[in-house]
Amino acid sequence: MIVADSVLLGASALASACALLETSRAALALSIDQMLERDRRSCPAPSRSVLVLDDSPAVRLATVHALAALGVPVLEAASTSEARVAIRQSRPAAIVADYLLGTETCLALLRDRPAFCRAVIVSGRVDLATLAPLARAVSADLRGRPLDLDEERDLCDLVRSYLPEAV
Repeated sequence: MIVADSVLLGASALASACALLETSRAALALSIDQMLERDRRSCPAPSRSVLVLDDSPAVRLATVHALAALGVPVLEAASTSEARVAIRQSRPAAIVADYLLGTETCLALLRDRPAFCRAVIVSGRVDLATLAPLARAVSADLRGRPLDLDEERDLCDLVRSYLPEAV
């Protein structure tokens, strides 16, 4: 009888502890959700600008010129360090990034970019089939370097789809 009572008391205590744990877990999840929502609200919205990252001045200028037709500010960066500064200061809605930038690639920058910032990787030197899994890994679209007006228009249409609606 004493053993049975001890088992029942132990089971009751265990059930109470489990209920308390479940309540605590639910409260923690709620407070995390509240913190994330607070952070999302306090974070300024992205601008309607586009950042072009390319180490080739001529290619960067051509891309900037093509994207200027969208009627939004177009920022330029020749390196990932310049791009990081531009992202922090201007909060662009989109990045058009050359894959190869001298001795580095754009992947680390795109992996670390803010969630609101959409990206497309362009490349004229690396096979797109080789780059496709890398682009997916950093949640970026992929295009070949625009060589004609149709490809340029395709890139502009893609970037336009990234931009938030004007207020």
